[in-house]
Amino acid sequence: MTATHLFFAICLTAYFVIGAMFEERDLVNDFGDTYLEYSKSTPMLMPGIKTK
Repeated sequence: MTATHLFFAICLTAYFVIGAMFEERDLVNDFGDTYLEYSKSTPMLMPGIKTK
């Protein structure tokens, strides 16, 4: 992997994580407590990895 590809991979990963955080905020605003209960049992990005 070249330095350029590594930089691109890091930036793209950061973009996805930040986007997912904004999406989570929007889902909480739209669905409230229902989504908060759902998110307690469902990981944000990868199955088996808790982020909260």
